[in-house]
Amino acid sequence: MNNSSPTNNAACGATMLNVRFRSKIWPQLTLDETRSSHLFRIAQEALTNVARHARANRVTLDLHTDVGQLTLRIVDDGVGGISDYGGGITGMRERALLVNGRFTVCTSPGGGTEVRLTVPLTPEHQR
Repeated sequence: MNNSSPTNNAACGATMLNVRFRSKIWPQLTLDETRSSHLFRIAQEALTNVARHARANRVTLDLHTDVGQLTLRIVDDGVGGISDYGGGITGMRERALLVNGRFTVCTSPGGGTEVRLTVPLTPEHQR
């Protein structure tokens, strides 16, 4: 029996999702374990929310550095229109605060959702 057939995946509620990753970061960027962990967990939760709730076909994860900041941006083409922020988004906000970051969620019905985290960087992060 082939358990990876589209019929079996559909019956299990599996969804095909096109994920695009873009990165433009300083080659010498270094983050301490705490910052790295919080960034990873925020990205993980945002992608989990897309998979569970967005009914999206596409999601883009963009990680880039600019003068004095690191930005993590996750954008989907799903149903959007979040009206009730649950524990996952609250947890992402709390993690952002722990790294002195700015966290935003922008959404509109039928227009997808954008999760953005901007974290300040100091010269020590560029060593």
